[in-house]
Amino acid sequence: MTKKVHLAGISMATIFGFSFMFSKVALVYVSPIGLIAYRFLIAFVVFEILRQFKVIQYIF
Repeated sequence: MTKKVHLAGISMATIFGFSFMFSKVALVYVSPIGLIAYRFLIAFVVFEILRQFKVIQYIF
């Protein structure tokens, strides 16, 4: 395996670990449904910004 593959695996594990920690802390302050709503809202905003700058394209 190459360094790129190892780096991708470590990055994915780090992101997964931090998302678990964030969810565990956030659930103290927000209901599970509220947390899901915030996550979808953040994802929508990020993808909309990427679409506006033509980084990604929606094809319907």
